Amino acid sequence: MGIQSALEELTSVDHRATALLRREHEAILGAFREYRDTPPAGRKPVGQQIVMLIEIHDRVERTVVYPSLAPYYGPLIRAFLTEHDQVSACIAVMRDGRNSAADVSASVDRLEHLARDHIGREESSLLAPVERDQPGLNARLYASIAAEKERLAGAVDDLESRS
Repeated sequence: MGIQSALEELTSVDHRATALLRREHEAILGAFREYRDTPPAGRKPVGQQIVMLIEIHDRVERTVVYPSLAPYYGPLIRAFLTEHDQVSACIAVMRDGRNSAADVSASVDRLEHLARDHIGREESSLLAPVERDQPGLNARLYASIAAEKERLAGAVDDLESRS
């Protein structure tokens, strides 16, 4: 799956940011299930898909979602950013071609654990309150997320056309 198709598939019919973020969470968790169901010799492309999905999600949350929600949920956002940094460290291990298959596998295990914990906390502690308390912001945030994804897709298309 390329970045463009990943971005196109992760939309929300009802145009709520929280619904879109939950869909992204489902896609990430589904990719981990696919990784576990794939024989070890075929896991590398699935691992790359996991990295791509998480990096897109991380970028959108860091640049759009968290700054918009920080005035209302500041301490929670700071905690989530720390968790994102831990996830990024696992991804760095997965991307480093000098690491052994065992190191990469251990990093995927840790990444899955971190992602599952983070997603659970984010959905219950942040997304649910946003849906309840910030419906207007939730709708406006959807448009900002969509714009950021379009920008990311354009940047990737530009890079790919240069190669």
